[in-house]
Amino acid sequence: MYIGNICIDNGVFLAPMAGITDSVFRKIAKQYGCVVVYTEMVSSRGILNMQKRTLELLEFTDAERPIGAQIFGTEPDVMGESARYIEQLGFDFIDINMGCPAPKITKRGAGAYLLNDLKKCESIFKEIVKSTSLPVTVKTRAGWKRNSTVAPELAKIAENCGLAAFTLHPRYGVDSFKNTADLEIIRETQDKVSIPVIGNGDIASEEDAKTMFEKTKCKAIMVGRAILGNPWKIKQIHGYFDKTCDYIAPGKKEILTILLQHTKMTIGKYGEKRGLKKMRKHFVWYIKSFPHAKKLKMELLRIDSYDEIVELINPMIV
Repeated sequence: MYIGNICIDNGVFLAPMAGITDSVFRKIAKQYGCVVVYTEMVSSRGILNMQKRTLELLEFTDAERPIGAQIFGTEPDVMGESARYIEQLGFDFIDINMGCPAPKITKRGAGAYLLNDLKKCESIFKEIVKSTSLPVTVKTRAGWKRNSTVAPELAKIAENCGLAAFTLHPRYGVDSFKNTADLEIIRETQDKVSIPVIGNGDIASEEDAKTMFEKTKCKAIMVGRAILGNPWKIKQIHGYFDKTCDYIAPGKKEILTILLQHTKMTIGKYGEKRGLKKMRKHFVWYIKSFPHAKKLKMELLRIDSYDEIVELINPMIV
């Protein structure tokens, strides 16, 4: 498929996840077969205000390409200005967040809450497309509330405004991650437009990928929560596209080895104190299937240096 003039090999897209998909996590996802990655969602207003932590979210390396910068906001002119800045940074494309269900985002009128006002969505699309030469995409949901499905209509608006692709998580904003993703809405949306629709939601295996493609006719798939603590899942899901892909479920040694790699890379980027703080949630995800996981979790969360982690983990690997 193509995003604008960017040719994308068949495979797995990594969902943008706040507080998770930083440059380190994206590199690990690439290591296990993700073909396209995104930044965490970035405040368009924060970009214009040149906020240090906001701009840090836009750091990336060439090893992560193709990569999209995902922005959120409510003001078309501000989002257009932020798109100009992002283009200068060298990203491959820009993605608009119209799907985040987190209250701290929707209370501002952003994320999935925008689905209550398709005219505003259209204004945002037009302003961003006008402001950049990069391909523009959007990630969204079925609608804000149940019995108010707007995704097919929004996809047509997006196509008419010049967007290059449409990612759909077929839950509603008020659902957050409750209830089952309704794949029929993705099929209806792809039938409505000629731009590629990327299917997202509840993909955790090769069989899930097969179901998504066969039921929806979408052009690509995106994974998110299923790979937390288990980036090997990307390789398993990728088996749908490449039957020679040799997926072997990781054992304890492999999981602890990648935990150490992830930790070392994170400390290298953020420093030891901040890096270890960022890794705490990842520690929990990596070891969740271990016997006596609670005890090991408590030991990991008490550690305040990389050397201590190595001292704790190495005996379990050799």
